[in-house]
Amino acid sequence: MIGELLTHKDTKITRRYAKYLPEAKRKAAEKAARLVAAQAGNKGQAQVVKLRKSRPTGS
Repeated sequence: MIGELLTHKDTKITRRYAKYLPEAKRKAAEKAARLVAAQAGNKGQAQVVKLRKSRPTGS
């Protein structure tokens, strides 16, 4: 997702530059963990949902 926001065509490019921003990765991981924990806390416990496999599109 970050690569898409940065308009990288390949994940290799995102990985190449990610090593220069370890603090930013740590902060993003911490924020994501807080958001997940907050959502789980709002409902008392996490809810597991089954995901359907997407079907290939085309003819």
